[in-house]
Amino acid sequence: NKSDWDSVTSPDLSSKGYLAPDLAAVAQQTVTPGDKDVTVNVYYDHDVVPVNPTNPQTPGTPINPDDPDSPKWPAGTDKNSLTTDVHQTIHYQYG
Repeated sequence: NKSDWDSVTSPDLSSKGYLAPDLAAVAQQTVTPGDKDVTVNVYYDHDVVPVNPTNPQTPGTPINPDDPDSPKWPAGTDKNSLTTDVHQTIHYQYG
């Protein structure tokens, strides 16, 4: 006796801060009594959001605005924390 297990589509986790998985679907498997276990790993990379003066964030707000329970942007990610005025005097000496 054998049985076919349907293929399984990898879930979309983009709303949780992940990129597309390395394996869009796990193929159909035919199994028979006595088959050994098979493990199929599906890997997701984290989505990366650059935080800089042209793309500041608001500390204390959810990183994922669609999920209010997601981690919050930490202190130091606002525009004022990411920019500073620098005043420097340069003295040139010619030889």
